[in-house]
Amino acid sequence: MSQTPSSKVILRLAGSLALKALGVLLLIVIAGALFLAASAFSADGAEPMRQTLAPLPTSNTVTVAPKVEIQFHAENKVSNVSYTLGDIADVVCSDPLEQARLEGLALGKCPQVGVTSPLSARQLAATLEIKGMSKDATLTFPKNMLLERCGKELDQKELREMMEAELRAKLPEALQGCVLSGVQTPRSLLLPVGALEWNVEMRLPPKNIGMGTFNAEPVVNGIPQMKFSGGFKIDQNVTTLQATTVLRKGEVLRAENCKDTSITLSSLRGKPITAADLGEALTAKRPLTPGENLTWENVERQVMVRNGQLVEMKLESVQGMSIITRGQAKMSGALGDTIDVVNVSSGTKIHAVVSGPEKVIVPF
Repeated sequence: MSQTPSSKVILRLAGSLALKALGVLLLIVIAGALFLAASAFSADGAEPMRQTLAPLPTSNTVTVAPKVEIQFHAENKVSNVSYTLGDIADVVCSDPLEQARLEGLALGKCPQVGVTSPLSARQLAATLEIKGMSKDATLTFPKNMLLERCGKELDQKELREMMEAELRAKLPEALQGCVLSGVQTPRSLLLPVGALEWNVEMRLPPKNIGMGTFNAEPVVNGIPQMKFSGGFKIDQNVTTLQATTVLRKGEVLRAENCKDTSITLSSLRGKPITAADLGEALTAKRPLTPGENLTWENVERQVMVRNGQLVEMKLESVQGMSIITRGQAKMSGALGDTIDVVNVSSGTKIHAVVSGPEKVIVPF
């Protein structure tokens, strides 16, 4: 079959296009090969990068709940304010973390110290379920369950020592050297276990001598406990003279027949006498025995002038002039006492101060 000129032209164009398409395809293949080679090696010729693929699972994963067994105790003693599952039961779990969580579950408040209260198995089971315990857990309850909050018991000796220390710390500074004794407290006191502090209010007796009272509130771990009341005796040490020999009535006290001694003021009958008082010429009002304390109840100033006795009257002026005359005492008096004296010469009654045995001074 003969071809026309136009068909020949078309065939030549088609062949040319096919060659060009083949060339383009060849270039694409070469470029793809170069790209793959470049991605397989690093730019500096390092080892080719490798990627590890995770293996495909060969079977389905099944989550198994940990096995839980809880054995509750019949008698439970707890020292804290609240109690946990671990306080009242033995918990066994195949998962240690779950076991620790279960043991720490808070279940409620404890009763007062020394008080025992029953526990309900049904209520405990319901509480545990609410707190996320597995329904497959095995719970074993005894027939009866009791919960007791244990504490520390203070005996009377410990209480007295504690209260005495607290009371001494609260005494005013002026009474720090006083004698505090006879602290009265309960026979014993049961308190929760923990850090113990005290709030103490004290009431001193009149004149700070005698019996006082106090209120004490124990505080354990910052929580106030029940208050109690008590009493105490407060006294003061004083120094007085004490007879060292037998003293007859009217005998003058001297340093040789007495000495200083310390005694509580409440046990001293009368106002104490000190060594400084010996300068007033003191005498015994009655017979005194060795070891007897000297007070103004059994000692008096020595009588220098007696009622009706004639005395020497010395009239002294502020300018230093003096006149001595005679007078008659109208009352008895010791050294320094003011008594009435009648001037024998004029019969005038005047006031005079006893200055010595049978002597008086009249200032004018």
